[in-house]
Amino acid sequence: MPEVKSGGIDAMIINPQDNVAVCLKDIPANMEIVVSLNGNLSRLKALDAMATGHKIALRDIRAGENVIKYAEVIGKMKEDVAKGRHIHVHNITD
Repeated sequence: MPEVKSGGIDAMIINPQDNVAVCLKDIPANMEIVVSLNGNLSRLKALDAMATGHKIALRDIRAGENVIKYAEVIGKMKEDVAKGRHIHVHNITD
């Protein structure tokens, strides 16, 4: 991966077990973003616009499947969500 300039990280994976990353800034739809896990960088296409602090799916997540953040279950998906889609209260249930 090419070198990323300071401030160039768009989202962070908090724990390797997570299936979502947290947006560190507002992200427009259809943008290729840089995601960090313990300093290891990867790229992911954000399919939706997302606000700072919201989550992005790191892989396809099926309806009823657990959403994992901080290596903890934070809810279940209400609907199927593709990799790169916005995950927030509109599509997660308790």
